[in-house]
Amino acid sequence: MRKLLVLIHRYLGIVFSLLFFTWFASGIAMIYTRGMPSLTPQTRLEHLPDLNPATIRLTPAQALTKAELGGTPDAAKLLNILNRPAYRFESGGGFVTVFADNGELLLDMTPDMAIEAARSFMGLPEDRVHDAGVIERVDQWTILERRYLPFHKFVVDDDAGTELYVSGVTGETTVVTTRAGRMLSWISAIPHWLYFEGLRKNPGLWRKVILWTSGPATVRAWLSEDC
Repeated sequence: MRKLLVLIHRYLGIVFSLLFFTWFASGIAMIYTRGMPSLTPQTRLEHLPDLNPATIRLTPAQALTKAELGGTPDAAKLLNILNRPAYRFESGGGFVTVFADNGELLLDMTPDMAIEAARSFMGLPEDRVHDAGVIERVDQWTILERRYLPFHKFVVDDDAGTELYVSGVTGETTVVTTRAGRMLSWISAIPHWLYFEGLRKNPGLWRKVILWTSGPATVRAWLSEDC
């Protein structure tokens, strides 16, 4: 039995040594880079256009009636969407947006509407914000934002290599990345959390990989004590 344990320890050590090193090195990198690129609340507020109260024609109660949620929403906001005042209701994980100037519902973000939202967020002319298509499934940078799908993706003509994603559900810019942020993620959060696009698109598979990787790794560490 002791010989068997030594052999198991030896070969598990060979297999997991690279993984342990990757976890260690990427963990150190995450101290400085944090997690995946994201749009912080502060950055979002800095880019929001001013809300003009004089353009608000509907009360929250009237807007809620227009939303036809059939109950009390989980959350409600008054914000600026496409340079128009709007009420955003969240209920059961979904979103309903009612424009506060005329009661219209935001039913579909057309490409023209999305590029206007992206241009307004960046404060740049339209010729510097380039359409990169519609994202129907999460990609490497929208893994944590599934509920905002689909996304209109845009590439910005700036020194930072900015890319941003406008939600087709809310009409707002939800994810913003830069060239530096994407590069740093590849040596920190992505290898540390195994946040590889092909794997993370399937939450169930990703969870199993985490469990079946950490489990044998724990056994190997235990054998190190016994051997």
